[in-house]
Amino acid sequence: MLIHAVLGFALLETLVLAAVLLAWADRVAGARLLAAFLIGISLWMVGNELPNWFGPHTEPLMMALLSTAPFTSALFFHFCTVFCRARVGLWGVAAAYALGTGASLAAMLMVPGHIEHHRAIGWIAVADTVGWVASMAWVVLGIGGVTVLLRALLRARREGDGQKFRQIAAVTASCLW
Repeated sequence: MLIHAVLGFALLETLVLAAVLLAWADRVAGARLLAAFLIGISLWMVGNELPNWFGPHTEPLMMALLSTAPFTSALFFHFCTVFCRARVGLWGVAAAYALGTGASLAAMLMVPGHIEHHRAIGWIAVADTVGWVASMAWVVLGIGGVTVLLRALLRARREGDGQKFRQIAAVTASCLW
């Protein structure tokens, strides 16, 4: 199934990019946070593929890995604030981590869903109420991070800072991708 090959390749790419970012971490503001975010994305990809790689008995581990998504989104939000030098303050970052950590822990403790076998795809996760609530947490944090990026992009354009604009535009475009 092509989707599994694509996710496997994306997993490899994501881990390589995280390693490159860690190697250059002292040169880019927030690079360690971005690498941590990418590692979180990798955990999510592994979670999605576990039952297809090793069978449905991996469902508990799958659900635990998928439950890390809200915390991973908090890392993304934090990266955006550092990279863009956004003034959200300690409380803004703390609130993001509280939401992400709380939603992840709740999903891990209450189980966010179950798996079903789909003829064309294989094993897939199906969210229940806890999963939908956890998903809303990561969506809110993701929108918050993209909002920070867009505001910084507009500020860089207003200030005529071409290099900063291009850097923020590249990160923003990669988010949309």
